[in-house]
Amino acid sequence: MSSNLSLITLPDTSLNNVLSYLDYKSTQSLRKVCRDLRYFIDDVVPCSSVMKISLRINSKFIVLKFIECGVLMEIEYRYHEKGCVVVGGGKNEKLMEGQEFARIFWNDFEEMLKHQKSALEEFTIVFMHFDAENNLQKDEEIYQVSTGFLELLKTNLSARIHPLQTKFIQINALHQNEVMSILPFIDTQRVERVTIMSAKGSTEIEFDFPEILNLEQWKNSTRSGIFKSVDLSSPSESVDQTIAGKLHLVALDGGSAVSMGSKFLNSSVFQFFEIYYNESMGGGSLTGQLKEKLGEPYKDGIHHSKRTWFFQYDGVDNVFQLCNDSSGEKVVSYKRIRPEEVPDDADTVASIKLCLGHYPAF
Repeated sequence: MSSNLSLITLPDTSLNNVLSYLDYKSTQSLRKVCRDLRYFIDDVVPCSSVMKISLRINSKFIVLKFIECGVLMEIEYRYHEKGCVVVGGGKNEKLMEGQEFARIFWNDFEEMLKHQKSALEEFTIVFMHFDAENNLQKDEEIYQVSTGFLELLKTNLSARIHPLQTKFIQINALHQNEVMSILPFIDTQRVERVTIMSAKGSTEIEFDFPEILNLEQWKNSTRSGIFKSVDLSSPSESVDQTIAGKLHLVALDGGSAVSMGSKFLNSSVFQFFEIYYNESMGGGSLTGQLKEKLGEPYKDGIHHSKRTWFFQYDGVDNVFQLCNDSSGEKVVSYKRIRPEEVPDDADTVASIKLCLGHYPAF
Protein backbone atom coordinates (compact mmCIF):
# COMPACT_ATOMS: atom_id res chain seq x y z
CA MET A 1 0.00 0.00 0.00
CA SER A 2 1.55 3.29 -1.10
CA SER A 3 1.62 6.29 1.18
CA ASN A 4 0.98 9.88 0.10
CA LEU A 5 2.59 11.27 3.25
CA SER A 6 4.98 14.16 2.54
CA LEU A 7 6.10 17.38 4.17
CA ILE A 8 3.26 19.22 2.45
CA THR A 9 0.65 16.90 3.93
CA LEU A 10 1.94 17.32 7.49
CA PRO A 11 -0.13 19.44 9.89
CA ASP A 12 1.19 22.98 10.31
CA THR A 13 2.34 22.27 13.87
CA SER A 14 4.38 19.28 12.75
CA LEU A 15 5.91 21.15 9.82
CA ASN A 16 6.80 24.02 12.12
CA ASN A 17 8.54 21.53 14.38
CA VAL A 18 10.57 20.24 11.41
CA LEU A 19 11.62 23.80 10.51
CA SER A 20 12.79 24.44 14.07
CA TYR A 21 15.56 21.86 13.55
CA LEU A 22 16.87 23.44 10.34
CA ASP A 23 19.58 26.06 10.04
CA TYR A 24 19.10 29.08 7.79
CA LYS A 25 20.78 27.54 4.74
CA SER A 26 18.73 24.34 5.00
CA THR A 27 15.53 26.34 5.40
CA GLN A 28 16.30 28.29 2.24
CA SER A 29 17.08 25.09 0.36
CA LEU A 30 13.75 23.62 1.47
CA ARG A 31 12.02 26.84 0.42
CA LYS A 32 13.15 26.23 -3.16
CA VAL A 33 11.73 22.69 -3.35
CA CYS A 34 8.21 23.69 -4.34
CA ARG A 35 5.72 26.54 -4.28
CA ASP A 36 3.73 25.20 -1.32
CA LEU A 37 6.80 24.95 0.91
CA ARG A 38 7.95 28.41 -0.18
CA TYR A 39 4.56 29.90 0.69
CA PHE A 40 4.52 28.13 4.06
CA ILE A 41 8.05 29.26 5.01
CA ASP A 42 7.36 32.82 3.84
CA ASP A 43 4.20 32.88 5.94
CA VAL A 44 5.73 31.37 9.10
CA VAL A 45 9.16 33.09 8.79
CA PRO A 46 11.08 30.72 11.07
CA CYS A 47 13.79 32.41 13.12
CA SER A 48 17.36 31.78 12.00
CA SER A 49 20.20 31.13 14.42
CA VAL A 50 22.77 33.21 12.52
CA MET A 51 25.11 34.90 15.02
CA LYS A 52 27.56 36.83 12.84
CA ILE A 53 27.16 38.50 9.44
CA SER A 54 29.93 40.06 7.36
CA LEU A 55 29.67 41.83 3.99
CA ARG A 56 32.44 43.01 1.65
CA ILE A 57 31.23 45.18 -1.22
CA ASN A 58 32.92 46.56 -4.32
CA SER A 59 31.96 47.16 -7.94
CA LYS A 60 32.67 43.62 -9.16
CA PHE A 61 31.58 41.35 -6.31
CA ILE A 62 29.85 41.09 -2.95
CA VAL A 63 30.96 38.53 -0.38
CA LEU A 64 28.48 37.41 2.28
CA LYS A 65 29.82 35.49 5.26
CA PHE A 66 27.76 34.29 8.18
CA ILE A 67 28.20 31.99 11.16
CA GLU A 68 25.37 29.75 12.27
CA CYS A 69 25.64 26.99 14.87
CA GLY A 70 29.40 27.55 14.90
CA VAL A 71 29.76 26.90 11.16
CA LEU A 72 31.16 29.58 8.83
CA MET A 73 29.40 29.89 5.48
CA GLU A 74 30.59 32.06 2.58
CA ILE A 75 28.76 33.04 -0.60
CA GLU A 76 30.28 35.26 -3.28
CA TYR A 77 28.16 37.10 -5.84
CA ARG A 78 30.39 38.05 -8.75
CA TYR A 79 29.95 40.11 -11.89
CA HIS A 80 30.13 38.14 -15.15
CA GLU A 81 29.78 39.47 -18.67
CA LYS A 82 26.85 37.08 -19.13
CA GLY A 83 25.21 37.79 -15.79
CA CYS A 84 26.01 36.76 -12.22
CA VAL A 85 28.26 34.00 -10.89
CA VAL A 86 27.36 32.69 -7.45
CA VAL A 87 30.11 30.79 -5.61
CA GLY A 88 28.95 28.77 -2.61
CA GLY A 89 30.80 27.39 0.38
CA GLY A 90 31.87 24.34 -1.60
CA LYS A 91 33.37 26.63 -4.26
CA ASN A 92 30.79 25.38 -6.75
CA GLU A 93 30.10 28.11 -9.30
CA LYS A 94 26.68 28.76 -10.77
CA LEU A 95 26.18 31.18 -13.66
CA MET A 96 22.84 32.96 -13.63
CA GLU A 97 22.59 34.40 -17.12
CA GLY A 98 21.06 37.81 -17.59
CA GLN A 99 21.02 38.50 -13.83
CA GLU A 100 22.69 41.45 -12.10
CA PHE A 101 24.96 40.25 -9.28
CA ALA A 102 23.99 42.97 -6.77
CA ARG A 103 20.29 42.19 -7.23
CA ILE A 104 20.81 38.44 -6.76
CA PHE A 105 22.78 39.17 -3.60
CA TRP A 106 20.09 41.49 -2.26
CA ASN A 107 17.33 38.93 -2.82
CA ASP A 108 19.22 36.45 -0.64
CA PHE A 109 20.30 39.00 1.96
CA GLU A 110 16.81 40.46 2.30
CA GLU A 111 15.52 36.96 3.01
CA MET A 112 18.22 36.52 5.66
CA LEU A 113 17.27 39.78 7.36
CA LYS A 114 13.62 38.76 7.38
CA HIS A 115 14.44 35.61 9.35
CA GLN A 116 16.86 37.37 11.73
CA LYS A 117 14.76 37.91 14.85
CA SER A 118 17.35 37.24 17.55
CA ALA A 119 20.31 39.49 18.34
CA LEU A 120 23.48 39.14 16.30
CA GLU A 121 26.85 38.99 18.00
CA GLU A 122 28.51 40.89 15.14
CA PHE A 123 27.45 42.74 12.00
CA THR A 124 30.25 44.00 9.74
CA ILE A 125 29.95 45.89 6.46
CA VAL A 126 33.08 46.80 4.49
CA PHE A 127 32.80 49.16 1.52
CA MET A 128 35.91 48.42 -0.54
CA HIS A 129 36.60 51.80 -2.14
CA PHE A 130 40.19 50.84 -2.91
CA ASP A 131 41.44 47.69 -4.65
CA ALA A 132 43.91 45.99 -2.29
CA GLU A 133 45.15 43.74 -5.10
CA ASN A 134 45.88 46.66 -7.42
CA ASN A 135 48.07 48.98 -5.31
CA LEU A 136 45.00 50.38 -3.55
CA GLN A 137 43.73 51.96 -6.75
CA LYS A 138 40.42 53.68 -6.11
CA ASP A 139 37.35 51.80 -7.31
CA GLU A 140 35.38 54.59 -8.98
CA GLU A 141 32.54 52.27 -9.97
CA ILE A 142 31.68 51.11 -6.45
CA TYR A 143 29.05 53.84 -6.12
CA GLN A 144 26.93 52.13 -8.76
CA VAL A 145 26.67 49.14 -6.44
CA SER A 146 26.84 50.71 -2.97
CA THR A 147 24.26 53.45 -3.64
CA GLY A 148 21.59 50.97 -4.67
CA PHE A 149 22.48 48.62 -1.82
CA LEU A 150 22.30 51.40 0.78
CA GLU A 151 18.91 52.56 -0.46
CA LEU A 152 17.52 49.03 -0.23
CA LEU A 153 19.13 48.38 3.16
CA LYS A 154 17.94 51.67 4.66
CA THR A 155 14.40 51.01 3.45
CA ASN A 156 14.49 47.48 4.85
CA LEU A 157 15.93 48.43 8.25
CA SER A 158 13.65 51.43 8.74
CA ALA A 159 10.55 49.35 7.91
CA ARG A 160 11.26 46.59 10.45
CA ILE A 161 8.74 46.32 13.27
CA HIS A 162 11.64 45.64 15.63
CA PRO A 163 15.05 47.21 14.86
CA LEU A 164 17.87 44.90 13.84
CA GLN A 165 19.66 43.77 16.99
CA THR A 166 23.42 43.36 17.17
CA LYS A 167 25.87 43.66 20.04
CA PHE A 168 28.73 44.81 17.83
CA ILE A 169 28.58 46.69 14.54
CA GLN A 170 31.53 47.66 12.37
CA ILE A 171 31.30 49.80 9.24
CA ASN A 172 34.33 50.40 7.01
CA ALA A 173 33.36 53.39 4.90
CA LEU A 174 34.51 56.51 3.13
CA HIS A 175 31.39 58.69 3.17
CA GLN A 176 28.89 59.80 5.78
CA ASN A 177 25.85 58.28 4.06
CA GLU A 178 27.46 54.82 4.24
CA VAL A 179 27.29 55.14 8.02
CA MET A 180 24.01 57.03 8.38
CA SER A 181 22.11 54.64 6.11
CA ILE A 182 22.81 51.83 8.60
CA LEU A 183 23.74 52.86 12.14
CA PRO A 184 20.60 54.89 13.05
CA PHE A 185 18.43 51.81 12.40
CA ILE A 186 20.26 49.44 14.75
CA ASP A 187 18.53 48.62 18.04
CA THR A 188 19.75 51.15 20.61
CA GLN A 189 19.22 48.85 23.59
CA ARG A 190 21.27 45.93 22.26
CA VAL A 191 24.31 47.59 20.75
CA GLU A 192 27.36 47.50 23.02
CA ARG A 193 30.16 48.42 20.65
CA VAL A 194 30.33 50.58 17.52
CA THR A 195 33.42 50.67 15.31
CA ILE A 196 33.63 52.94 12.27
CA MET A 197 36.75 52.79 10.15
CA SER A 198 37.81 54.83 7.16
CA ALA A 199 38.05 52.78 3.98
CA LYS A 200 41.42 51.08 3.62
CA GLY A 201 43.64 53.17 1.37
CA SER A 202 41.86 56.48 1.99
CA THR A 203 43.87 59.54 2.99
CA GLU A 204 40.93 61.83 3.74
CA ILE A 205 38.40 61.43 6.56
CA GLU A 206 34.97 62.43 5.29
CA PHE A 207 32.78 61.85 8.36
CA ASP A 208 30.57 64.38 10.14
CA PHE A 209 31.58 63.47 13.69
CA PRO A 210 28.89 65.41 15.62
CA GLU A 211 26.10 63.72 13.66
CA ILE A 212 27.50 60.27 14.45
CA LEU A 213 28.33 61.04 18.09
CA ASN A 214 24.79 62.32 18.70
CA LEU A 215 23.18 59.04 17.63
CA GLU A 216 21.57 57.05 20.44
CA GLN A 217 23.38 53.97 19.16
CA TRP A 218 26.70 55.69 19.88
CA LYS A 219 25.58 57.12 23.22
CA ASN A 220 24.23 53.79 24.50
CA SER A 221 27.30 51.77 23.52
CA THR A 222 30.04 51.06 26.05
CA ARG A 223 33.02 50.82 23.66
CA SER A 224 33.01 52.75 20.41
CA GLY A 225 35.49 54.37 18.09
CA ILE A 226 36.02 56.02 14.73
CA PHE A 227 39.38 54.96 13.36
CA LYS A 228 41.66 55.50 10.45
CA SER A 229 41.92 52.12 8.72
CA VAL A 230 44.30 50.00 10.80
CA ASP A 231 44.70 46.56 12.36
CA LEU A 232 42.97 46.94 15.72
CA SER A 233 44.51 43.79 17.20
CA SER A 234 47.11 46.00 18.91
CA PRO A 235 45.83 48.38 21.64
CA SER A 236 48.67 50.77 20.79
CA GLU A 237 47.65 50.90 17.13
CA SER A 238 43.99 51.43 18.00
CA VAL A 239 44.87 54.48 20.13
CA ASP A 240 47.30 55.91 17.57
CA GLN A 241 44.67 55.75 14.83
CA THR A 242 41.64 56.87 16.84
CA ILE A 243 39.70 59.78 15.37
CA ALA A 244 36.91 59.80 17.96
CA GLY A 245 35.63 57.34 20.52
CA LYS A 246 34.26 56.39 23.92
CA LEU A 247 35.05 53.74 26.50
CA HIS A 248 33.41 52.59 29.74
CA LEU A 249 35.65 51.38 32.58
CA VAL A 250 35.01 50.24 36.12
CA ALA A 251 38.01 52.19 37.44
CA LEU A 252 40.61 54.63 36.12
CA ASP A 253 43.81 56.08 37.58
CA GLY A 254 45.59 59.33 36.81
CA GLY A 255 48.59 57.66 35.19
CA SER A 256 46.44 55.83 32.66
CA ALA A 257 44.38 58.96 31.96
CA VAL A 258 47.50 61.05 31.25
CA SER A 259 49.15 58.28 29.24
CA MET A 260 46.05 58.02 27.07
CA GLY A 261 46.14 61.78 26.53
CA SER A 262 49.79 61.61 25.51
CA LYS A 263 48.97 59.04 22.85
CA PHE A 264 46.13 61.16 21.50
CA LEU A 265 48.32 64.27 21.49
CA ASN A 266 50.84 62.50 19.26
CA SER A 267 48.18 61.28 16.84
CA SER A 268 47.71 63.16 13.58
CA VAL A 269 44.07 62.08 13.21
CA PHE A 270 42.65 62.42 16.75
CA GLN A 271 39.64 64.70 17.38
CA PHE A 272 37.62 63.62 20.43
CA PHE A 273 37.42 60.84 23.05
CA GLU A 274 35.57 60.09 26.31
CA ILE A 275 36.31 57.59 29.09
CA TYR A 276 33.44 56.90 31.48
CA TYR A 277 34.46 55.40 34.82
CA ASN A 278 32.79 54.38 38.08
CA GLU A 279 35.63 55.07 40.49
CA SER A 280 39.27 56.09 40.67
CA MET A 281 42.03 53.71 41.64
CA GLY A 282 45.58 54.22 42.80
CA GLY A 283 44.78 56.25 45.91
CA GLY A 284 42.81 59.48 46.18
CA SER A 285 40.43 61.04 43.71
CA LEU A 286 41.17 61.06 39.99
CA THR A 287 41.17 64.87 40.02
CA GLY A 288 43.80 64.82 42.77
CA GLN A 289 45.96 62.38 40.82
CA LEU A 290 45.69 64.51 37.69
CA LYS A 291 46.66 67.65 39.64
CA GLU A 292 49.83 65.92 40.84
CA LYS A 293 50.82 65.11 37.27
CA LEU A 294 49.51 68.12 35.35
CA GLY A 295 49.33 71.00 37.83
CA GLU A 296 46.35 73.14 38.81
CA PRO A 297 43.32 72.79 36.51
CA TYR A 298 40.96 75.45 35.22
CA LYS A 299 37.62 75.86 37.06
CA ASP A 300 34.87 77.63 35.14
CA GLY A 301 32.86 78.70 38.20
CA ILE A 302 29.64 77.11 36.92
CA HIS A 303 30.38 73.39 36.76
CA HIS A 304 31.96 72.91 40.17
CA SER A 305 32.86 69.26 39.60
CA LYS A 306 34.59 69.88 36.26
CA ARG A 307 38.36 70.38 36.05
CA THR A 308 40.06 71.20 32.75
CA TRP A 309 43.66 71.39 31.54
CA PHE A 310 44.72 73.05 28.27
CA PHE A 311 47.93 72.23 26.40
CA GLN A 312 49.55 73.97 23.46
CA TYR A 313 51.39 71.82 20.94
CA ASP A 314 52.97 72.32 17.51
CA GLY A 315 52.78 76.08 17.90
CA VAL A 316 50.23 78.47 19.34
CA ASP A 317 47.45 77.54 16.91
CA ASN A 318 46.89 74.07 18.35
CA VAL A 319 45.31 73.34 21.74
CA PHE A 320 44.59 70.00 23.39
CA GLN A 321 41.97 69.84 26.16
CA LEU A 322 41.78 67.25 28.95
CA CYS A 323 38.74 67.48 31.21
CA ASN A 324 37.61 65.45 34.23
CA ASP A 325 33.97 65.74 35.33
CA SER A 326 33.35 63.83 38.57
CA SER A 327 29.65 64.62 38.96
CA GLY A 328 27.00 61.99 38.24
CA GLU A 329 28.36 59.86 35.41
CA LYS A 330 32.10 60.36 35.83
CA VAL A 331 33.95 61.05 32.58
CA VAL A 332 37.39 62.08 31.37
CA SER A 333 37.30 63.70 27.94
CA TYR A 334 40.03 64.57 25.46
CA LYS A 335 39.52 67.03 22.62
CA ARG A 336 41.39 69.10 20.06
CA ILE A 337 40.08 72.67 20.17
CA ARG A 338 40.79 76.04 18.58
CA PRO A 339 42.76 78.64 20.57
CA GLU A 340 39.73 80.95 20.73
CA GLU A 341 37.82 78.23 22.62
CA VAL A 342 40.21 78.51 25.58
CA PRO A 343 38.74 80.76 28.32
CA ASP A 344 40.58 84.06 28.71
CA ASP A 345 41.39 83.36 32.35
CA ALA A 346 42.69 79.83 31.72
CA ASP A 347 46.36 78.92 31.69
CA THR A 348 47.93 76.70 29.05
CA VAL A 349 51.13 74.71 29.31
CA ALA A 350 53.56 73.91 26.54
CA SER A 351 52.75 70.22 26.27
CA ILE A 352 51.20 67.36 28.16
CA LYS A 353 53.63 65.38 30.28
CA LEU A 354 54.28 61.90 28.96
CA CYS A 355 53.39 59.37 31.62
CA LEU A 356 54.90 55.94 31.24
CA GLY A 357 52.26 53.42 32.10
CA HIS A 358 49.29 51.55 30.77
CA TYR A 359 46.38 53.09 28.96
CA PRO A 360 42.94 51.56 28.50
CA ALA A 361 42.46 49.37 25.44
CA PHE A 362 39.37 49.15 23.26
